[in-house]
Amino acid sequence: MFKRKQIQPTTQASSRIAYILYELQNNGKSADTIKSISKSLVLLARNTDLNEPKQVSNFIADRNVTNGTKQFLCYSYKKYCKQYQIEAQIPFYQPEPKPIKLPTKEKLQIVVTNTITRLSTKLTLSMETGLRPIEIHNLKVKDIVLEQRLIYPTTLKHGIERPPLKISKQLQKMLSKDKINKEQNEIVFPQTTAQYGKTSDTQETD
Repeated sequence: MFKRKQIQPTTQASSRIAYILYELQNNGKSADTIKSISKSLVLLARNTDLNEPKQVSNFIADRNVTNGTKQFLCYSYKKYCKQYQIEAQIPFYQPEPKPIKLPTKEKLQIVVTNTITRLSTKLTLSMETGLRPIEIHNLKVKDIVLEQRLIYPTTLKHGIERPPLKISKQLQKMLSKDKINKEQNEIVFPQTTAQYGKTSDTQETD
């Protein structure tokens, strides 16, 4: 199979990508999302002319990657086309369903028991409530009502309210340590989701 030679993005392409990332940041997109879109657009710019939608679509179609990856490449490129008013028929890729292999409760408990205090709290929070890492790192002090053992999370889009989540007495005690001396609007866990993932992976493999 012919391997396409990568090139450095042109100055114009780099500037345009940088402006899109700047706009996404201003619009409140998360750092993780912006980073992923940046990587996607740089990849496309190295292999295609971003101003040629057909060329970009063909490159994405030929990639030996999952449909989920192709879908995100198309999503990122749509941001580019919308920003610079480029008419494009961008294909839609349906991600393949993947079976979710959940760790046993016993394994989770072992990981929680053997991790550092704050990470243990977040892992327990994930286990009891099902909150995603990004939702955990968006929690503010005011979202956690320890007296009632309730957590009031908000979704990522438009701050839509969700039903309160009940937590155990054990987690209540763990969270009380993370709320000490913090203001109501202060983030409980200031660490980023990427750092959370790296730390938990390290703890699990130790």
